[in-house]
Formats: sequence, structure tokens, C-alpha cells
Amino acid sequence: MTDCPVNILVIGAEPPTVGAGRENDCIGCQHCLAVCPTGAVSVQGKNPDDSLPLHDAALPSLETVELLVKGRRSVRRYRDEDVDRVLLQRLLTSALQAPTARNNHQVAFTVVDRRSDMDRLRRLTMECAAEALRAGTVAADYGYLRQMVEGWQRYEADLLYRWAPHLLVASAPRESAAPFQDTTIALSYFELLARVAGLGVLWNGMAVIALRLFPELRQTIGLPDGQQIGFAMSFGWPAVTYHRTVQHDSVPICWVSETPS
Repeated sequence: MTDCPVNILVIGAEPPTVGAGRENDCIGCQHCLAVCPTGAVSVQGKNPDDSLPLHDAALPSLETVELLVKGRRSVRRYRDEDVDRVLLQRLLTSALQAPTARNNHQVAFTVVDRRSDMDRLRRLTMECAAEALRAGTVAADYGYLRQMVEGWQRYEADLLYRWAPHLLVASAPRESAAPFQDTTIALSYFELLARVAGLGVLWNGMAVIALRLFPELRQTIGLPDGQQIGFAMSFGWPAVTYHRTVQHDSVPICWVSETPS
């Protein structure tokens, strides 16, 4: 009862129930189902027996997670190999458990999951960029597109997708409370899960720019209408192995207790 964020549970002679007239106030967080040690509470038709048990012994150590975070790399070299759909489904489903503003869980993942489709998207992107440069419809701020197109036309170098076999685009409804934040958090979850599974990822800002500039790309990958693109990730099996963490300079941390009043 005390863990309910909207305080709609009441208890008396009977087990906990939703207070009269408060049914529509439930935000579906399922805290009541998760927090009850004996699994006595169900909500929205969910059976607590179908949930995974949480035990400290099953969780990774702080040192393990710390190494995972410190050891992450932006991967730009990939094997020419598809990632199995079953593994992808597992990673994406877990990543979508990420928190969202107002608990609305409206983040959508659009996945280019086959190399053949990725090759078509890659060539179409280069064609759209080349045409935009010829027509002068690209702002000067996007000068990198010229380098990208020249590299493709001269050397067939993929400076945008880095020959990654897959692309993941996170989007959310434009009217949602925090579409950019929600999609970024979901992709961060995916990155950590992908890293544990042995995959490499690249936060791909150029892919986001291309998707925003060229409607043909959004249509090609079937991006849902009315969706705001948050960000995109190239990913796949890495063709490079990193053997140690890097050494970033210390970042400033402001401790409020040490701030002069």
C-alpha cells in the first residue's frame, strides 16, 4: 500500500483492493505486484507467478557492472553476419522495460534486421544525399554529408553506417511527455544488454540526420507515422576486440554539501 505512487490501495478486513472510484488512477507501474514478498497481489490481470524472482545472489556485482560501463566502446567495424532474430527479440524486449515519462511506455523500436535490407538502405541514403547536394537543398551545417557522398562514390566507403549489418531507430509519439529522453534511455538499456550478449553498437547521429532530411528513408524502414525520431544505433557482431578500458580525464562533480552558501 505505502509503495503505490498514487496511493489508491486500501486494506481492511479483506486483502488490499483499489479504493472505490480510484480504478482509473492506476498508472500501471505494477509496484504492488513487485513489492509484495508473498506474491499476494495481482494487478491488471497480471499473475505474480509469471514474474521473474529478484534475489541479490542473481544480480551481477558492482565491479562487474562498473567494468561493463567503463569498457564500452563505439564500434565501427563489424562482421558481415546477421544477428539472430531470437536474440534480437530478447534484447529489444528487455530494453523496452526502460523507464519512461509518466510511465507511458510508448517508445517504439524500428529494426533493420537483415544485411540485405541494410544494404538497400545504405545505397538509398547515399543516393538521397548525393541528389540533395546536387540540388543545393542541404544546409551548410551538414557539410559532412558531402564527405560521406564523396567517400562512397570514389571508394565505396561507408562513412555513415560503417558497414554495420543492422540499424535500430528509437522513436516515440510527438505528443508524449518526453520523447527524446524516453528513446535515449531505452537505447542505453539496449546498448548494455547488447554488450553483454557480445554485440557492438554505435550511437549514430549521422543516421538520425539522414532520416530527418530524407523522407524516403523513413518510408523504406517503415517508421511509424506521427513518431518523433529520438536516436539511432548501428549494431552487429564486432570485428574488433578491445582488451582494456580507456582512461578519460576526471569529470567535475559538484557536491552540494561542499558548495559555499
